[in-house]
Amino acid sequence: MAYIGKVNKTTSALGTQTMDTMTGDGSTTTLDLTTTPGNVNDVSVYYDGVMQTPGTEYTLSSNTITFTTAPPLNVYVCALQNVNGEVGTPLDDSVTTA
Repeated sequence: MAYIGKVNKTTSALGTQTMDTMTGDGSTTTLDLTTTPGNVNDVSVYYDGVMQTPGTEYTLSSNTITFTTAPPLNVYVCALQNVNGEVGTPLDDSVTTA
C-alpha cells in the first residue's frame, strides 16, 4: 500500500542521550563522564532529581565534572548529556496547521 501523507523534506540524525551516575559520599568532588561534551551547558546534573546550575554548582574539564561542593552522603547524582543532539530550525513551509 502506498504512503498517504506529506513526504519529509529533509532527514536528520537524532542525538543520543548518555547518563552517568554516582552516589554522593560527602567527599568525592568529581564525576568522570563516558563521553566528552562540548561545554558545561551540554550536561545537566541532578542531585536526587534537583537540577544543579552549570558553572555554579559544577564545572567541566574534558570529560570530568568537578562539583563546587561534594554531593552529600547517599545523594543520587545523575549527569545527562545529549551526544550529537541538535535543535535546528524547521525548513520553510515545513510547519503547517495540518
